[in-house]
Amino acid sequence: MNILFVSSGNKKQGISPIIKKQGESISKKNHNIEYFTIKGKGIKGYLKSVLPLFKILKSKKHDIVHAHYGLNAIVCHLSQLFRLKKTPLIISLMGSDLLIPKSENTLLQKWINIYIYWILKNKANHIIVKTSELNKKVNLPEKTSIIPNGVDFNLFKPLNKSKLQDELKWSNDYKHILFAANPERPVKNYKLAKNATDQINEYPVELHVLVDIDHDEIPKYMNASDVVILSSLFEGSPNVIKEAMACNRPIVSTNVGDVKLIIENIEGCFIAEEETIDFSKKMIQALSFDKSTEGRKNMHHLSEDKVAEKIIHIYEKMKPDF
Repeated sequence: MNILFVSSGNKKQGISPIIKKQGESISKKNHNIEYFTIKGKGIKGYLKSVLPLFKILKSKKHDIVHAHYGLNAIVCHLSQLFRLKKTPLIISLMGSDLLIPKSENTLLQKWINIYIYWILKNKANHIIVKTSELNKKVNLPEKTSIIPNGVDFNLFKPLNKSKLQDELKWSNDYKHILFAANPERPVKNYKLAKNATDQINEYPVELHVLVDIDHDEIPKYMNASDVVILSSLFEGSPNVIKEAMACNRPIVSTNVGDVKLIIENIEGCFIAEEETIDFSKKMIQALSFDKSTEGRKNMHHLSEDKVAEKIIHIYEKMKPDF
């Protein structure tokens, strides 16, 4: 099959590594994946992509259009408005496109959400969500599947912590905490992570962040860390947690998305309240664990290969509509 992935191209590396990896895993199953990336932020940036996408869909046959994130679904819908024979549309929702904090839920955002839901209900052939929470929010069970993003087990794997700390020039005299996100993103709640770290007196600690780090380099930072933390206000199915699990790293996270389901019963991994004292307490417990976890053993059902097979199965169900 020929599948067109439609996604944002505004990251430093262009397309999101998570989406690119998903496309590559599907390509390995003998399907052709092409990418259409939307450049430019805001409504104007997305609307400018409608005509170019229309021209691509008109000039070349695609069996499936797979939109990643709600805004990209709008572009896909508008690009096919005047096509008599429409290409089946699959929409992947990541979480941040549905779980919007009240502070960001402006009147414009509310209207965008109404439009996205109308597309989901009336125009999408199938919807992929990452968690049961998102599934309930979409509330279209007859055409929705829960499929979290997969993990590249060849890239994310346990590595020698001391060796990597030397390579990154991290002092062996400190315990190292990894905030695996950009602190400038409000949803990631860096303030909680920083305040909780400042409360730790049991060990000398350093808090590291990930900004403009190549995706293939992230396993180095995870494996060099004594604990990987996620202090987000909300998430869908955060890949950073699954990747840290694949590296057998201790984890502390707020109870967002499907994190609790993924890390529960894994010794060395903790769910913390969204407040400084408890988050700091759980970080101290994770640092005291002081060894690798067995998280990787619980993650094989989320390998990229298995996730690709589930998505391809959905593509194949669209065949009667061709």
